[in-house]
Amino acid sequence: MTSCQPGDEVVALAAGSLGSFVCTPAALVVPKPARLDFEDAATIPIAFLTAHYAVNHLGQLRSGERILIHSATGGVGLACVRLAQLLGAEIYATAGTDEKRRLLESLGVHRVMDSRSLSFRDEVMEATGGAGVDVVINSLAGEALARGLEILAPGGRFIELGMRDRLQGGQLPLRSLEDSRSFFLVDLAGLATKRPDYCGRLLRDTLDLFEAKQLAPLPKRVFGVGEVSEAFHHLARGRHIGKVVVRMDPGPVAVWPSTDPATCVRDDGTYVLTGGLGGLALAVARWLVGLGAKDLVLIGRSAPSDAARQAIEQMERGGARIRVDRFDVADAAAVDAAFARWADELPPVRGIVHAAGVLDDAILVKQSPARFRRVMAPKGEGAWNLHQASRDLDLDFFVLFSSAASMLGSAGQANYAAANQFLDSLAQYRRVRNLPAVSINWGPWSDVGLAARPDRGGRLEVDGISSLTPALGVEALGRVLLANQTQVAVVNIDWNRWREAHPIVAQSTFFSNQGDATARPVDKDTMRSLLAAAPGEQLELVVNRLREHLAGVVRLPPSKIDSDQPLVTMGIDSLMAVELKNRVERDMGIALPLLQLVKGPSLSELAQSIVASLSGRTGSPAIASHTMTRAAGAKPSMLTLLAAKDERASSGGPP
Repeated sequence: MTSCQPGDEVVALAAGSLGSFVCTPAALVVPKPARLDFEDAATIPIAFLTAHYAVNHLGQLRSGERILIHSATGGVGLACVRLAQLLGAEIYATAGTDEKRRLLESLGVHRVMDSRSLSFRDEVMEATGGAGVDVVINSLAGEALARGLEILAPGGRFIELGMRDRLQGGQLPLRSLEDSRSFFLVDLAGLATKRPDYCGRLLRDTLDLFEAKQLAPLPKRVFGVGEVSEAFHHLARGRHIGKVVVRMDPGPVAVWPSTDPATCVRDDGTYVLTGGLGGLALAVARWLVGLGAKDLVLIGRSAPSDAARQAIEQMERGGARIRVDRFDVADAAAVDAAFARWADELPPVRGIVHAAGVLDDAILVKQSPARFRRVMAPKGEGAWNLHQASRDLDLDFFVLFSSAASMLGSAGQANYAAANQFLDSLAQYRRVRNLPAVSINWGPWSDVGLAARPDRGGRLEVDGISSLTPALGVEALGRVLLANQTQVAVVNIDWNRWREAHPIVAQSTFFSNQGDATARPVDKDTMRSLLAAAPGEQLELVVNRLREHLAGVVRLPPSKIDSDQPLVTMGIDSLMAVELKNRVERDMGIALPLLQLVKGPSLSELAQSIVASLSGRTGSPAIASHTMTRAAGAKPSMLTLLAAKDERASSGGPP
């Protein structure tokens, strides 16, 4: 029980405590030290209770022992530092930015390292002459956890505060705990729920240290309750030092996240767009200006076109200041120099949109290292250079324009799909390090972008992928920024048509819930007719079917196609060959080697090859083993992994 009475000023632990009233076990309520105001007292319970439990009770840290504290400028990290100093321990620590590392050095921490690098392992072992440390307070995940175990001295204690590895079912090799090493998982929420009396005693012990003036409150950033959304945003960016405190004052209260994308844009920041002179980036630039952005940097390798100059002039007439910088984002030195110039000449950079990219399409056998480098450089190297140059900046967003090609695949675009997959991975990489990032797997945009050409957009239409208008694209971009996701696909897609075009890929469990499960099988009358026909008739039937399919690929009437003319003389490129292959295989249920098409036979020669393969069959036809479906009356809809379905999708147009 507690000795507190109604009206007393208290410190407490409670679930759902972001409110005016809470209910919690009496054991978790402790009188507030009189010398502390409420804001200072709010920095104590979770941070110092966790630190006290980890350092003193589990870690059993003693004077003269060595301790490594990861992410040591957060609330729990700083609390651990202060308790370790109180005990007279030798402290090693990591932090994610230069500013945070300088703070730890000013506090007298023995050695400070980078929490975003795995080099801390070697640095600690070198500094300790190979002896390692006695206690590790860990909040890092993955490989960093394993490296931390490697520096634990015999008899050492490893205190795990993080949640990621345990939630993902991470495994710990017992060999790492040889020589009487110990491993502890800290779950303070579970402890408070299942053992409130014990947790309450720990809290009282912690507050006694404040009453005795042996400890002081943590640094803090205070927000009013009406600023709670901004408080969580500040916390999520990982830029805070110490604690984030929400003061429950009366007044306006924001009870729902904003649905206005203008809240993502500041009028006192600079926004950087790569590929900035292309139609896609210019559409985004106009959108940002419309939301209130005043300073934009458009990066391109060439001079602005007439259309780009007109767009820039229009934005400047609207009050924006547009700067055009010409350099290659794949050049790390050029990117670093640009950020240095902007720091001296422009307001702070608050947002980056990486929309640069080029295409160099060819089927895989015609790809080359040079073609891969050409496509990978602006997207992959450019994105990495932007990441490196901006990782210490206080960004609100870091948007990577990826493509649906990295998720769905795209014929003849192995290099492009690989480049976009790098962007998707980079977004995950940044998020793990508490840096803002989102990778958007865009479907094609109409009028602007790499897929706006009719020969590309039209080919995607055959696969059931329709284009997004620029207006709908920027609308989706605003929804993505507000949703605060790491990776989002925005595609206007008819899943049933797509599954028909890509039956093998569609069998993946990733796509198992897409499309109509009640769709009826494709009619196999074509194959039955071919097998039932007399040998002399088969060739004519196959030639006619091939002529119809080729007519659909080249967008000509079947009567205009000469079956004896080689395909290469008809302007059939490798991507069109892929489309023809898919059409024939879906229709006839046979495997058609792509290389055979690429060599450019005539339709008559191709038909002879198909008839020869059919004549070698015995028994019933070996219709393709995959399931092909066609949904009657299927209508396209927008796939977006974060938003509700848009009713406009039912009209058959872009959502």
